[in-house]
Amino acid sequence: MWTLSQFITWLLKLFKGVQMPVPVDPPVEKPPIMPPPPDSPYPYEQHSPKIRIKPEQVTYSNRPDGTTTIVITGYPAETHVIGVAPTNSLDPFVDEGMLVILSWLAPEDHTDLQVGDIIDYVAKDDDAWNNWAGAIHRIIEIGTDEFGWYARTKGDNPICAPDPVKVRPRNLRRLFRGVLT
Repeated sequence: MWTLSQFITWLLKLFKGVQMPVPVDPPVEKPPIMPPPPDSPYPYEQHSPKIRIKPEQVTYSNRPDGTTTIVITGYPAETHVIGVAPTNSLDPFVDEGMLVILSWLAPEDHTDLQVGDIIDYVAKDDDAWNNWAGAIHRIIEIGTDEFGWYARTKGDNPICAPDPVKVRPRNLRRLFRGVLT
């Protein structure tokens, strides 16, 4: 019986000079960048979120310590400010270190959403999601199929592909309301 050392020596002699194939990852296809409008200085154009805050809802007050307080009235009670994860998926619009304002959505709130809105969504015990955890991404398509209403989403970063899932009303968590830089 051979020792491990003898077996490895035999293998090395057997395969001496033999080139072993190195696995190569397939090239990653980048999604096409939408052409800009003829007069746009930007490399691509996208839909904007629905305007949900009117100027009359915002008031400013200067404080004696030199800071300013901004008050927005009419926001939903369940509104939160959270930090952004370092995924770069919403670059250049939102980046790591910025704070985003989100308010909770009920499944029936999907009727108020439009292409361009940014939503926070999560998987809900559905095998079709294949371990997709969810994200904060922009809606690029809204439709209806045999299972009802859905939204397709994508990060703003031009190198991001559309998300691999259809977001259903049960998957909605929060609506993006703004960003603090």
